[in-house]
Amino acid sequence: MIAPTSFFADYGCHVRILEEARILQKLGSRVTICTYHNGRNPPGMDVRRTASVPWRKDYEVGSSRHKVAFDALLFLRALFAMWQVKPQVVHAHLHEGALIGLVLAKLWRVPLVFDLQGSLTGEMIDHHFLSPDG
Repeated sequence: MIAPTSFFADYGCHVRILEEARILQKLGSRVTICTYHNGRNPPGMDVRRTASVPWRKDYEVGSSRHKVAFDALLFLRALFAMWQVKPQVVHAHLHEGALIGLVLAKLWRVPLVFDLQGSLTGEMIDHHFLSPDG
């Protein structure tokens, strides 16, 4: 499972990711969650984190230029995890996760399932990454 966020914190998509992982485990699936370097590890979850970047220790919700580095590290973390776990499916969350998952699923020739929440453009405008005027 690819989660381009500071999983786990008690809000938004983190709750959805955790509950989906729990259900999949109850159904007999092995779930490995690849995520950013900070966050809490829920009990019973295989969480694999990226390395931190030296210029940015925290993580803000929404769009950020720093996430380019976070996502590059997440791609590498997920790639390494796939070599170890050899998944039968890639389950990606959010827009960035879907892009990373698409590349990895094609490399491994396995299906991709992705869970998008909200509008990428809307989020980028809300967090002043893009101008609403174009």
